Amino acid sequence: MFHKMKMQTMLFMLFIVLSIVPLLIFGISSTTFYSHQLLHVLENELSIAASTQIDSIDNFLNERDIEVSIIGEFDVVHDLLNLSNQENVQIHSSDRSNLDNILKVRVDKNEYIESITLTDAQFRIVACSQWVPAGEVSILKNLDSKYHTPELQFTEVFEENQHGNTEKVLLATKQIVVDGNLLGYIVEEINLNFFEKVRLSANLLHDGTIYLIDGKGQLITAGTGASSRQNFVLPKDKNHAFTNAWNARDKFASSGILDYKIQGEHYITYYSGFEHAAWNMLATISVEQNLHTQKQYSVLLISLLFIVLLMLLAVNYIISARIVKPLDRMIHKFKLITETKDYSIRMELADHVELGTVSAEINTLLEQIEHNIDEEKNKQRYLRDKAEKDPLTGLLNKSAIEDAMRKELTYAQANGNKIIYLFIDLDDFKNFNSNYGHAGGDKTLCFLADTLRWQCQGISGRIGGDEFAVCIINPAEVEAIETLVRNITVSLRLGVPLGIYGQRIPLYCCIGGVISNGSSTYEELMKIADDAMYQVKENGKNGHLILDSDAVSITTP
Repeated sequence: MFHKMKMQTMLFMLFIVLSIVPLLIFGISSTTFYSHQLLHVLENELSIAASTQIDSIDNFLNERDIEVSIIGEFDVVHDLLNLSNQENVQIHSSDRSNLDNILKVRVDKNEYIESITLTDAQFRIVACSQWVPAGEVSILKNLDSKYHTPELQFTEVFEENQHGNTEKVLLATKQIVVDGNLLGYIVEEINLNFFEKVRLSANLLHDGTIYLIDGKGQLITAGTGASSRQNFVLPKDKNHAFTNAWNARDKFASSGILDYKIQGEHYITYYSGFEHAAWNMLATISVEQNLHTQKQYSVLLISLLFIVLLMLLAVNYIISARIVKPLDRMIHKFKLITETKDYSIRMELADHVELGTVSAEINTLLEQIEHNIDEEKNKQRYLRDKAEKDPLTGLLNKSAIEDAMRKELTYAQANGNKIIYLFIDLDDFKNFNSNYGHAGGDKTLCFLADTLRWQCQGISGRIGGDEFAVCIINPAEVEAIETLVRNITVSLRLGVPLGIYGQRIPLYCCIGGVISNGSSTYEELMKIADDAMYQVKENGKNGHLILDSDAVSITTP
């Protein structure tokens, strides 16, 4: 009996050694591998979610740069700044009032802009969307000189008293430089509502925390997707684990993941800087909170391994087929998205309920990111058209038409093709404004623009006022330039409906042109075309004159 019991004990111990221990090791190793894989998934999802917020902020900063640059190009801005700088006077002229109104309209159109201010080179306020006394000195004078540059700069956050309330704001500043001379500065005062809105739209797992900090470590916005914070969770002097991880990061990397523990709890933080400002975004989640469900299943798995030994192969198959492999596919998809930046890629929906839900949620996030990217592309396309198109006629503006004509000339000369430049100037345009008002004048300019758009297959643009330019690159139109010019003048003579009962008023113009078939420079060709147009003016207007690149007349008015 004793030997039987001893044998049973030995067999039991052998059974434990040969079955339970390997199963326990297998369960622990499988759980560890699962946790490691899921940690990678959390890191990738945190990076993608935070990148959406970072892209939104970068796009907002880029929009500010475009808007400020547009204001800095206004002629009335240059005139007022020159007056203030040269004569050292501050006056409330009609131009100042008009410019104040223009700035106020731009502020009213953007809920995140508190004010726009123009100062001269001595920081005296020349125009502002809000009323200020003439000659008042801008706060910009007292800021660090690093904000006095031709590139748009964003300041740190500071508090300002507005309507009896203390609110946090920051400034966007940029120099206005013309022909190498500093005329003054543009200063935008930006409230923090946009950054708060971006933070609230964040979709981090288990209420992850986002911090947007300026160059001095001050909070621009902070909190979870549901609530805001006024301070860091832990003071900087007590958050040693994060500080050590932050100091040990790759200083040359613009973004990355920090991995650290605070009082035994595991955290990961995604950090990233910005293209246009010395700011940083920190997105932090607790690994334990996100792995809580996985830990429950791990304990259950290990318990079942002890109890149900005969289901070892089945459990191994389930873990491999329904957990590890789907996670591998998810990680592969994340890597593919990261490498290609193609957010149209979708996760495969796993049969397993939890992973299937995670896959569906990730696909929803990717759809939102893809939608945001499409919206941003459309917005950038709109801003590009706004910057290149003349707002009245819809043709290219002066800068855009000149760039286009230069490019076409380079291409034509490289391929031995002919190219024609035409300058069109309406005769007696002032009479239209006098007789029919500025609305009638605008309608006349639009009629001329539509005529050029319909008659010419080339590139058309408005140089300024009633002067237009056309670049003819179509071979058929180049050969039939005489016919093309006559068609333009005939269409204009049919008239624009301005008179009583829709009576058409005929238009007459001076057209000067040049045909380039050699190596003349853009400036030389422009001068020939311009001279040709003025010859027509001097010879009584209402005609055209086309010269070749050697200034030999081939067509007379």
